[in-house]
Amino acid sequence: MILDENENKLFFKLYPMLMVYGNQWLGIFPTVNNLPKYFKLNNNKKVEIREGVYEQPEIFEDFIEENLFKLSEFDLAIIKSWKKYKKCNFIILKHYKSGSIFYKEGKDRRAYNVYGLTNELREIFPQLPIYVGTVLLPFNNKIIIDGLFSVNNIIIGPNMTNDYNELLKEIKNDNGIISTISRDE
Repeated sequence: MILDENENKLFFKLYPMLMVYGNQWLGIFPTVNNLPKYFKLNNNKKVEIREGVYEQPEIFEDFIEENLFKLSEFDLAIIKSWKKYKKCNFIILKHYKSGSIFYKEGKDRRAYNVYGLTNELREIFPQLPIYVGTVLLPFNNKIIIDGLFSVNNIIIGPNMTNDYNELLKEIKNDNGIISTISRDE
């Protein structure tokens, strides 16, 4: 499952604005002070900016308060919701028509139903299960990947795959699959 065309346009309007603002706030790449320069960056540099933004949550509040891009209240509410991001190494367990299941290891065992942005996640990650480092964001009552990710080259054999399939069944029975991040709180 992917975002519809209007949602996609909105995400790719808002997210780069936040990243450009965050970059300037942090001073990571001083010459990257507008959207065209941000779009020219390679993904490694975009990840560096993203990492800095998520380490400084006050960037979100400053972005909203200053509103340099003259965004609507609706747009600002989306940016504010991104403070509930989930950033870690996930295991993508399954692809369904309704989205892809990202599992967060830990004692509370969370599984998220995640949408792709422009491509189905099954196209990007055809071999499952797979370890992926990324950020999940709330977006219009959905959970999306932010488009930047790293794949860990850990080979998951058939025994572990079977274990993850059993785990997914348990999670569905216990907590269910989380489809909006606000439900997770």
